[in-house]
Amino acid sequence: GLFAMERQHNRAEAESHWNTAEAFAGDQADVYQNLSRFFLAIGESTRALAACHKVLELVPDEGDSYANLADVQLEMRDTLGAVTHYEKGLAISGFLSSTQYLTLANIYKQQGDASRAVLFYRYALAVQPSNPLGWATLASAYVKLGDLQRAEFSNKKALQFDPGFAAAHGN
Repeated sequence: GLFAMERQHNRAEAESHWNTAEAFAGDQADVYQNLSRFFLAIGESTRALAACHKVLELVPDEGDSYANLADVQLEMRDTLGAVTHYEKGLAISGFLSSTQYLTLANIYKQQGDASRAVLFYRYALAVQPSNPLGWATLASAYVKLGDLQRAEFSNKKALQFDPGFAAAHGN
C-alpha cells in the first residue's frame, strides 16, 4: 500500500497517490485521518496537523481523532497540547492504544506526577500485558512513589516477559 511505498523511499509516488486521495476525500474523515498519519510518517507535521483539524471538523465526537492529533502535537513538541488531546480522546472513546497510554504515562512521570503515571502505565499493561517496557517503566514510577514492593513485582514481570530486558535490570 501507500505506507509501504513511503517505506521504500518512493515518497514522490506515495505522495502523488495521497494527493489524489485528498482531492477526492470530500467529507470522508477516515481519509484525512490516514493522511495525517502519512504526513506524520514522512515528517510533514504541518500538513499532518491540518489533516487532523479537518478530521475534527468532520467528526468532533471521535476519540481516536483527538488521540491522533495528540500524536502529531507530540511530534511537534507540544506536550501540553498532546496531554490535553490524549485525555480528551480517552474521555470520549474510553480507550487509547497501548503506545498512547505509555506516552501519556511517560509525560506524567517526567512532569513529576508519578501517581498519574502509574495509572496510565497500568492502562497500557491492561491492553498489552506482555510488554516488558511497560512493566519496567511502571516499576520506575513505583520507585518514585516509594512503593518498592510493587516496583519489585513490576520489575519481575518485565524480566518474565524478556529475561534480558536491560531497563528492568536498571531498576
